[in-house]
Amino acid sequence: MELLQHELACSDEQICSRLRTDLAVMYACGITAVQVDRTQDHCVLPEVLAQFRRRLDEPLMAARLAIQAATAMEDGLVSPAHVVVDTFPREQGSQRVNDAATRYKAPKNVLQVITSITAPCATQGTAWQAHAQHLQHNLQQMMRRFGRQCRGRGNVFVTLVRQTEAQLLARGRQVLPLARAVQQCLHRMPQLSEDQRARLDTQLTAALAAHQRIAHQSRRLTQGKVWPHGNIVNAYDPTIAPLCQGKSHCPAPFGRKPGMIAEPAAGLIFARHLPVGNPSDASDVAPLVDKVEQAIARVRTRPTPAIHALAGDMALPDVSLREAVHERGMLTVGIPQTVDPRPSSPTPEDVLQILDEADLHHIRTPSQVHLACAWGYSRPVVESIMASLLHRGAARLTYKGHRGAIVQTGMAVMAHHAATLVRIHEYRLSKRARMFRRRLRLRCRQVNQCHASINS
Repeated sequence: MELLQHELACSDEQICSRLRTDLAVMYACGITAVQVDRTQDHCVLPEVLAQFRRRLDEPLMAARLAIQAATAMEDGLVSPAHVVVDTFPREQGSQRVNDAATRYKAPKNVLQVITSITAPCATQGTAWQAHAQHLQHNLQQMMRRFGRQCRGRGNVFVTLVRQTEAQLLARGRQVLPLARAVQQCLHRMPQLSEDQRARLDTQLTAALAAHQRIAHQSRRLTQGKVWPHGNIVNAYDPTIAPLCQGKSHCPAPFGRKPGMIAEPAAGLIFARHLPVGNPSDASDVAPLVDKVEQAIARVRTRPTPAIHALAGDMALPDVSLREAVHERGMLTVGIPQTVDPRPSSPTPEDVLQILDEADLHHIRTPSQVHLACAWGYSRPVVESIMASLLHRGAARLTYKGHRGAIVQTGMAVMAHHAATLVRIHEYRLSKRARMFRRRLRLRCRQVNQCHASINS
């Protein structure tokens, strides 16, 4: 049902409702006969899918994708000989990306949790709640003043941001004693059940941890020190980063930038990598290649497949990265726009030069160089793969946190695999893809049947 949800672009409630009313969904789930109580809205409750997702994590999703890729290679449906690497940034929200706005959200989150904790209390909770509301009102006044000073300028000066950060730091110090006092009395509140106390304690601990991280960042920035890593832009999730370097006076999208490595003939994705933050595209190459080699290690047929050439859109102009790829026995040709562009039809002299630069005479042949140059990096092919992922639930990341993004993108990739294998079996491929599949000696199981149906 999770895969069908991504294939049909449904919510949890919609897919559970269609399991009860849609015969095609029943058939896909293996249900041939069922006796349904018409008074029930769902055969399967939507909460069951949420509980199922809690069991999924990054190692399990990576193992499932590796098994799918290895099975396709064993059956001779795809080949990792020539692969393409790219990223597809996905939005998870938008906000004003400046350090003052991020600093404001940290104490605001703590005060919101304090208000929810002290709401059931009648005596001491009323004083705590009034104090929290007073602090939150002061923080809002600071941000309104900051917004009025920025209005109409078209940009935000760093000096103004740092001044506002210093004021928010001073006001945020008053939040910590209040939060610690509330947390100490939380476990002695008879108005709350044990589960409620545990849940609120977890929320307050997470909010305080985020407050401390952002306060440490703000102290360094206000003192003129350089922050060694990427700035935290979201108080609720420090693992995401802005997707574009836009103006700081208006909302900018933030989210994650998954990387993928795919076989461009049919579009099967061998692996995907979801880094923390917004690193460079070149940092995804090594982890993705490692995951493909782990999938190749699962293949039991002989000869064992191997990666011959690697292509990417401006992801391999770094000389050190190209040398690292060459040391692993892979060519980095066929990229149309880099610091060292290659023609699609190289001359014998170009082929020798490519092999000399990569020092791969003993591993790669001239025919492999010709195929790599002819294949190259095709933006329409990559865009078609991304469009398939967007259609299957990867357009906007709605699952919470880094783990939720891993589950959502992984399920989208698995649903894409199912559609890709159907296209291969039905031989619904472009002429260019068919030509390269013939040169790679890849055949569809039902090619003869497809040709017979066409001729008839």
